[in-house]
Amino acid sequence: MEKTIEDVIGIRRLLEISKALANTGINLWMIMAAGIGVIVAAFIMLFIVKKQKKRDK
Repeated sequence: MEKTIEDVIGIRRLLEISKALANTGINLWMIMAAGIGVIVAAFIMLFIVKKQKKRDK
């Protein structure tokens, strides 16, 4: 019985650690996605500015 209780506690700790890792992983992916979104937005703005400069000429 003692071993099974320890195993359950160990599994709970592993689950807590894995949840923490998953949360940090999700946060990293969110940051990456935000960064990619900013880069895409910057390129779109750059192309708009280039088109406007061509129109002005």
